[in-house]
Amino acid sequence: MYSVKKGHSHRRNVNQRPQRYLVPGEEYARQEKQLPDFALITIPFKLLDRFPSAFYVHRTHLLSLVIENLPALEEQFFCAFSALGKVLVTNATRSANGVNCATPHTDSLPPIPQGEHYFTAKLSVRMKVGPDFEAANFTFYECSTYTSCTQCVSSDFPCDWCVTVHRCTHDAREHCRNDVLVTGVAVSIHI
Repeated sequence: MYSVKKGHSHRRNVNQRPQRYLVPGEEYARQEKQLPDFALITIPFKLLDRFPSAFYVHRTHLLSLVIENLPALEEQFFCAFSALGKVLVTNATRSANGVNCATPHTDSLPPIPQGEHYFTAKLSVRMKVGPDFEAANFTFYECSTYTSCTQCVSSDFPCDWCVTVHRCTHDAREHCRNDVLVTGVAVSIHI
């Protein structure tokens, strides 16, 4: 049971009207008329930082979201990834500054569209009931879709070019053993 007896207003994004719900227990009110005897206050949620913001599509990653004003509720948090017509949900754990969650299992992610090197997913933090607390864009990329050294090493992602085998890879140690390596410009940014 929570000692706070004020209703809170949460925003999906800055362009939408806040949805309102009560903090105590699991009773959520979605309209003001459902909130008798409760004072309404607005607490804007703000995603301050995310680690990382781009993911190699064939590996599951743990990410950390720093969210300002995330309520201290005992309910389960979730991360919902929406991309290319799919919504994939993973469990999240509360941290001191926000939440931690894993990206969806690689087999469940949609394929990168033909001729593209990445897709962007909208990540929302939510609970089982109530509005999304925060949303941000995350990128899932695939280095092997680049077919030239120039494309590979100048991409926005941590990709390297294996000269002898003519291959762009996210993992030079694994795929470019005993090969001449051209390091991508974004590799040092993502380390």
